[in-house]
Amino acid sequence: MILHILLLFSIYVVLCFGSSCKPSDCNHAGECIGSNPTCKCFSNKYFIGNKCQQMVDNCQPNPCKGGPCKTLVGGYSCTANFNVVKEWYIHSNLYGNYGEEQKMILAFKELDDWNRAIEITTDNYFIDGFEANPSNNDKYFKYSSDLMSIAEGLGLHHTDKFPFNSGYYHITQANFWIIGKRDVDIIISVNDEEYFFYRTLEFYVLQPEEISCIPDVTFPHCMDPYDPIFLDIKRFNIFEPEILETCGKDAAYTFRWWTFDSTETILLHFFGRTNETRLRVPPYRLWFGSHFEITMGYVVRFEFRSSVEDSCVARVARCYFKVYPEPISGKIAGGEEREVGVRQTFRLDGSKSRDFALAPNVEQKMIFRWDCSSDDDPTNSYCQDNIGTKNPKNPYPYFHPIKKKTVENIAKT
Repeated sequence: MILHILLLFSIYVVLCFGSSCKPSDCNHAGECIGSNPTCKCFSNKYFIGNKCQQMVDNCQPNPCKGGPCKTLVGGYSCTANFNVVKEWYIHSNLYGNYGEEQKMILAFKELDDWNRAIEITTDNYFIDGFEANPSNNDKYFKYSSDLMSIAEGLGLHHTDKFPFNSGYYHITQANFWIIGKRDVDIIISVNDEEYFFYRTLEFYVLQPEEISCIPDVTFPHCMDPYDPIFLDIKRFNIFEPEILETCGKDAAYTFRWWTFDSTETILLHFFGRTNETRLRVPPYRLWFGSHFEITMGYVVRFEFRSSVEDSCVARVARCYFKVYPEPISGKIAGGEEREVGVRQTFRLDGSKSRDFALAPNVEQKMIFRWDCSSDDDPTNSYCQDNIGTKNPKNPYPYFHPIKKKTVENIAKT
């Protein structure tokens, strides 16, 4: 098993955003430059017109091989012959301010019996990822007969362009820390990569007028979530982002570090503050178990707060890496085979088993299961799988069998 891990470096900023020319002046669909009443709108591949009021017709020419086509914001939908996955759609605002949370809604017209692995990423940001199937769809999706109202409640615009208004939806959010166009890739893998569905959503990150300087930070070798570095959890690991540009020599700096899962939704550990842009992680500290889907990893977040007079400026960079988990060794005291009498009661002890991903001096918290098989009597009702300690809340490493009809019993973890 390979664990994908993400190191997140952030420079956090507290500012009051505002601008003389607002996105609403350009239909929330184009970049607005200048100040009222002389705002100028710059269109993109989604909307055109002097106020970005007209949506681009992506069905001309028809890309659906002559079949029905519906224009979407930045794309199209072929509304016939959905043999694998029914209609699906992702919707977000087209523009947003630097560092502010941006909502997105992923919707399916129907949820069928297919298994789906869904990833939402940029070239340096793993926004969301999960595996959905008929047994856990309700964990990730909710149904609504009014998807437009759901999207409007999230503060999204152009909801009248939805291709359908009833269906199943999943909400995600992202914070973008690089000015300019960001390509958000949505990848849906169906039935263990039997089919792929792919779409790129262009999102434009704006720099408010109040922010005069944004630091430039990078991790040279591990910013791509699909090209992580490899680490050994048994050794000290050092994370050191490269700060390319600051906001002046008079700025005051503070640094803090956290660990999250790689989609940055679960806080796992707070490393505390450092006096430098360098984190030295001791052995075994980067192991938190392997109970995550798809990415099965973590993110270490570094916060670099740069303060100048009454303002602070933030920047986030991410470093993705993998660790190989160490093996779990099951050990039975006295050996894995022994002979006992027909009416003899005996005890097997597995307390010396070890998870080598944990430091040698920490408590080994493992769950034990004992299985018994008979070499000479397959119909033996006393020797069966999953026997031993019966209370699942107290999985002790001991096995207390009752009288056996067999001479040889083999128990294993």
